[in-house]
Amino acid sequence: MENYIKKLKEIILKYPDLYQKKMYKKGDHLLAEDNIANNLYYIKKGIAKVVHYCEGKMKEATILFFSEDEFMSPYKSFVDNDASKFSIEVIENADMLVISKTNWQKLEQLEPEVTHLLKDAALNIVYQFAYYIVDYIRFDANKRLESILEKKPSLRRLSDEELSKHLGVTRTTINRAKKKNV
Repeated sequence: MENYIKKLKEIILKYPDLYQKKMYKKGDHLLAEDNIANNLYYIKKGIAKVVHYCEGKMKEATILFFSEDEFMSPYKSFVDNDASKFSIEVIENADMLVISKTNWQKLEQLEPEVTHLLKDAALNIVYQFAYYIVDYIRFDANKRLESILEKKPSLRRLSDEELSKHLGVTRTTINRAKKKNV
């Protein structure tokens, strides 16, 4: 776990009245595209994905996955009240801490450091996405799968369908790549 995530989590846990513990089921939608993000999520257990829908929801582009010990929320939407360009969906039953925007603002008053820690977390997400794009350009499906699973072993729990959407290949290709990489 990155130091800024560990520190942010420690600070949040000092104020149990500012967050809720929630369980989400596979398929639950935490945020719909074009809505404003009013919550910040910390994943204790489970996996969620950030998705952008194209062609009137006919085509899904999975942007990123989030799993244990990660914070997630479209940063610009959460901080600036802008409509999100992304949806967030739970793809594995999840246990999360949920902090409302109102409670986040209270936390910022109590612990001003959290503002910078959340910016660090958001910047890390930008880096993750940049590395994903570079891998997409440089590598074939086998190498991209190997790279993503190396960086985030929790994604081994995903279905071939979820991985294929993220990597932009067929499920058959994923299945072959998994067999090759086992």
